[in-house]
Amino acid sequence: MKLYCLIFLFLVSTITDAVPVKLKIFVDTFVQNKSEKEALSGKMLEITEVKQLSKDETKNKKVFVMVTAKPTHSNPYYEISVGYKDQSGYDTKYIFQLKKSEVNKSNIEPYLEILDVNLGKYVPLTTFRKNK
Repeated sequence: MKLYCLIFLFLVSTITDAVPVKLKIFVDTFVQNKSEKEALSGKMLEITEVKQLSKDETKNKKVFVMVTAKPTHSNPYYEISVGYKDQSGYDTKYIFQLKKSEVNKSNIEPYLEILDVNLGKYVPLTTFRKNK
């Protein structure tokens, strides 16, 4: 089930189910459990990298948070893409992963991993920030 949400009191007419959050963020998710989806997307909005993207947003370039993969038996992680959406499509800036068991933690930052394209693998967010 795909859900689309454009935040900040502007909803696109193709939205089938909107989840309100506080920032101007486009959310697209495959998460079936609404409480997990809301928890994950809301917590991603608090991540420094996402906040920085929203500062650089323009009228035609909106920030998005998209859950691109959900946990399976062989892979217990949610995969979350973050970047910009404009008329030409999506421009992913970061890809995060978070274990399903960590979604309901009050602070997910210590558990988030981010894809480091230079290393070609996921690293802890704290390590990624140190290496910037």
